[in-house]
Amino acid sequence: MNKPIRMVAWLEILSGVFMLGDITAAFFSSDGTGAVTLRTGALIALGTLGLLAGIALLRASKFAWSGSIVVQLLQIPVFFVGTLLYRPGLGVFVPLGADMSDKGSASALYEFSIGIDFMVSHGAVHGQQYVAVNAVALACLVILLLNRPAVRTRV
Repeated sequence: MNKPIRMVAWLEILSGVFMLGDITAAFFSSDGTGAVTLRTGALIALGTLGLLAGIALLRASKFAWSGSIVVQLLQIPVFFVGTLLYRPGLGVFVPLGADMSDKGSASALYEFSIGIDFMVSHGAVHGQQYVAVNAVALACLVILLLNRPAVRTRV
């Protein structure tokens, strides 16, 4: 396995572990209700998917490449249009795009954060609109597409 694929695999593993650890800590340190919301469930699912995809990619298992592609595709789009907000980010999150005003003008949108940034909302605050791509996820996707690993066959 080449180094770029190994880097993507470790990024997915570390992101998944970080997300699951952060959710677990928040779950036990919250108000004590232990309620699992739709957002918490989505974070657990994405963290688990990222962790498993990274491990499978390191092991070069049968569905590793396609699982990693799905993980990266889920993280590429970043938008807030009308009342719909979609802002995923596992591990390293670098959205690049345009912040659009109601008057039709646009300015550059860029940010860098390490951690979890996953928000999906319908009925969000009006007025703020942006469209961007997560540059880290896009780079990982390009690496995966250019370096498709050979699948091991077990005998």
